[in-house]
Amino acid sequence: MLKTAALCLLLSLVTLASSAQKIDQPAAYALYFKTWNFIKYYHPDFASGKLNADSIFLRYIDEIAKVQDKKTWNKFLQSSLLQFPLPAAIAEKDTAAAGNLLDKNVNFSWYTKSTLLDRKNKKRLAAIFKHRYQSANHYYLPALNFNSDIPNEKVYSFPKTENIPVPYRLLALAKMQGVVDYMYPHKYLMERNFDSLLLTQIIPALDCKDRKAYELILLTLSATLQDSHTYSFYEQLVHKRDIFNTAFFPPFAYKVFEDGITVTDIIIPENCQAADIKTGDYIVAINGKPVKERIEELASLLSVSNPPALLHYLSGYAGNLIWGLTNKDVKLVVLRNNQKTNANISFIGPGDNEGFKALNAYLSSRPGKQTKGEALTIIDHDFVYFKIFDTFRFIREVDDNNIDRHMDSLLTLVKNKKGIIFDMRGYPDWGGFAYTYLVKSFGTTPHRYARYYEVNKQTVGTYQYKPGIETYHQADLQVKNLPYPGKVVIIVNAETLSQSEWNTMNIQQLFPQAITVGEQSAGADGDSKTINLPGNYKLSFTGNAIFYNDGTEAQKAGVKINIPLKLTKDNFLPKGDYLLEKAIEVIKK
Repeated sequence: MLKTAALCLLLSLVTLASSAQKIDQPAAYALYFKTWNFIKYYHPDFASGKLNADSIFLRYIDEIAKVQDKKTWNKFLQSSLLQFPLPAAIAEKDTAAAGNLLDKNVNFSWYTKSTLLDRKNKKRLAAIFKHRYQSANHYYLPALNFNSDIPNEKVYSFPKTENIPVPYRLLALAKMQGVVDYMYPHKYLMERNFDSLLLTQIIPALDCKDRKAYELILLTLSATLQDSHTYSFYEQLVHKRDIFNTAFFPPFAYKVFEDGITVTDIIIPENCQAADIKTGDYIVAINGKPVKERIEELASLLSVSNPPALLHYLSGYAGNLIWGLTNKDVKLVVLRNNQKTNANISFIGPGDNEGFKALNAYLSSRPGKQTKGEALTIIDHDFVYFKIFDTFRFIREVDDNNIDRHMDSLLTLVKNKKGIIFDMRGYPDWGGFAYTYLVKSFGTTPHRYARYYEVNKQTVGTYQYKPGIETYHQADLQVKNLPYPGKVVIIVNAETLSQSEWNTMNIQQLFPQAITVGEQSAGADGDSKTINLPGNYKLSFTGNAIFYNDGTEAQKAGVKINIPLKLTKDNFLPKGDYLLEKAIEVIKK
């Protein structure tokens, strides 16, 4: 009897000690974010729009600062959750056939195995999932799979000179958490655990002294997505010039490689001559910092799917991100003929009106990528050359009623040529070219060249295979063409992004004999989605998942390549096109 009483007393003491377990502030906020997103996407009252998720978040966020131990937290959470009653109906099981559901991201161990949540709250959260919302009209998800904007995410605007209030900073972090957990199909590919990183950013978010500090947190979190669709997030920042130090421009054009920068053209001769900078010079350090180190710094703030995509973006002259300068006088370490030399050069900065005139004149004089007229581009009489960013010209001057006849006639000419080169380095300027007319002239329907997964609204956070033919080609097409007998070469690189990658997969399936050459593509296929964040920011990300029919991953990896061609400082031609030349070599063999 005494032993039993002692055991009961011991268990009571253990229970009391457990209930008084301390919770540090970041852990309390992180658990609140997780719980809020869970009810936002699953609870019928929130997912239907009956209750506004942001209003609930802001109503309770100040209470989290008062939570200091497990007992207080669970009492708060229980009283909060009980305010949102559940319907009697139990959610139906997912109807997706085996293998047609992407569910790698679903992981509820944050509450099922939590040491901070008691049994009652775990049971309540499990009940929410059991009675989860399953209607196709989800308040916080696009109605159609290809719609870009996430609906009903309020825009919270603040003056650019004003710091964002604490509750709205925390709301931004919570919304980003929701994106990763419930709307980003490639969470499982992220190299860094988002939950762990978020924990490190909560105290800085609470202590932000200004807008710049807040923007740095958003950049750091967005970079972990490793998604080229997210790259441009930095462009809307109020303090982007101060964060990246982009005020000073080089007096030469350039191309960025893994460990250096090649000078591709001289823009302002006087500045370059004074520093003895010439076309072909390879810059390996900027003001004492190795270029490779600068690239690594930028990789922590810019979201890209793979390293080639980052190098492509950093080579953009207008972005001016690679240099990171605080004044116009720059010390460079230059590699020329395998010899390193130091060069002191003046960049173009604020107040240098003549310098900027020269820069603008140079940039505006560069030849455009697009061509004029509707004639085919023929190489050596035998090979047709298509540029995916330059196909609308074929129908620009054609009456709508004659487009079908015109394209059929044009592509009939193509069929009689020995080969076709498809240059996919750019974004399609006309969706109908590959979606409709290439399939019509060269394909056999039904023509499914990929596995497209959209958000599964029966269980948000999973993604369901979409087999409908309208996803892959014009729905009413019924064609059966003979296989094209000629050679086909496809050129890709980091400019091959999203719709261009999707079209590449289409062309690879249309022409089984096609040889794809080039560098790794941008690795961001699938429709882009955009959500509002407090401060009038918009976060874009890949919202649907794309795989090859054999299950090969397209996100991050990019399209399949038969002949990888790595562009280096040694084979790069400032005035030529290395990849096109190689493609022509391949097609002529």
